[in-house]
Amino acid sequence: MSVTAFRTNHRMRKSILSVQGMTCGACVSRVERALARVEGVEQVAVNLAARSATVEYRDGDVAVSALLEVIEKAGYKAREVSE
Repeated sequence: MSVTAFRTNHRMRKSILSVQGMTCGACVSRVERALARVEGVEQVAVNLAARSATVEYRDGDVAVSALLEVIEKAGYKAREVSE
């Protein structure tokens, strides 16, 4: 007997988010951890100097509004800069 695994093909998407309120490396780590815990997020890079987060995620599994909400729950202000 053979078992076939079905894979859903999701297109990957990358968004750049402006993150305000970060002041140190601990802030960067807090934002990175919060975003990385979101189901569907594949990669996160937060830049303190640029005050931004670049997030790569599976389209259809994650909405940008959910990413912004996670950042705000972590204590920072966020908005989408580009897609």
